Amino acid sequence: MLERLAGNEPLRRDLAAALAANRLAHSVLLCGEKGLGAGFAARCLAADRLFPSGGPAAEAVLAGQSSECIEVRGAGVQGVIKIDQVREVRRRVYDTALSAAGRVVILYGAEHLNAASGNALLKIIEEPPEGVLFVLTAASSAAVLGTIRSRCAVYALAPVSEAACAAWLRKNCPGAAGQLAPERLAALYAGQIGKAADALRDPARGAVLTDALRIAGLAAKGQEYPLLTALAAYESAKKPKPADKKPPEPAKKAAGRRAAAVKGSGAAVSAAVTTAAEPAAADPVGPLLADLACIGSAAARMAAPELGLPPQKAARLARLAQDAAAALAGNVSRKLVLANLAIALARP
Repeated sequence: MLERLAGNEPLRRDLAAALAANRLAHSVLLCGEKGLGAGFAARCLAADRLFPSGGPAAEAVLAGQSSECIEVRGAGVQGVIKIDQVREVRRRVYDTALSAAGRVVILYGAEHLNAASGNALLKIIEEPPEGVLFVLTAASSAAVLGTIRSRCAVYALAPVSEAACAAWLRKNCPGAAGQLAPERLAALYAGQIGKAADALRDPARGAVLTDALRIAGLAAKGQEYPLLTALAAYESAKKPKPADKKPPEPAKKAAGRRAAAVKGSGAAVSAAVTTAAEPAAADPVGPLLADLACIGSAAARMAAPELGLPPQKAARLARLAQDAAAALAGNVSRKLVLANLAIALARP
């Protein structure tokens, strides 16, 4: 299944060789920013470890519906992985019978382990049960607790080339054109297939990117009032209260939907499957700022000349968007952050 991961030939080769030689570490850490496919790579590795011959059982792992693959995700706005979740993993790997294939535990976002859950996980991976493989994902190895990182074999994922990203989008997301044309998305996201596919497959996500492109264009012209107006539209865009949310999709139905997505994408399945299987963010401010940072970075390396942003101003756009995101994470007033961002972007 690792061959289905787009790009990352050295990573695929190293993991496949370790599996073939039966020398894969009992704990693996796959590092890559969101959109690079670390989660999908984790499921590919799990499928190859459990069911090297492939088939329906391996496809079930990719779809997230295999009883031999335990998946753990963080909860809440911050995505924190709590100690109770790790304790449940321990119970399942120690107190339930393993099949002949063994078992894999995939822990998404290992950087979100807190001290308590990290220590609980450490006790398991220091002396793991026979036949159990732990696969952790994280945005970067530096963000993971040192005690956890030191007990894992660390592998890094890289973006595919922009040409390969555009080719994948043309094949798997037909009909894209205009501002969301495959070539443009590949340049804006620097080959990150998952992010580009999200913009095409999720209308709300595509609308946020369209807004970000418009804001970048206003920044290029230094139009302060339109910038204030455009960003003010995001001041009240907050996450809905729990009572306002739709009921969660039944597990069986969600699993079937993910299985259909995997089956339909064939050998070219990549990072996009990972992000498509996860719920879109309800608060669009984070994605907007992330898109502004991507647009600024693309324009700085002359990958988006149509925006009219000179390299120096483009680099400043990327930096200001990142600073605004950091301020919001620190609970600074959203209205103040967005107003200051608009004023700063309008400066020559």
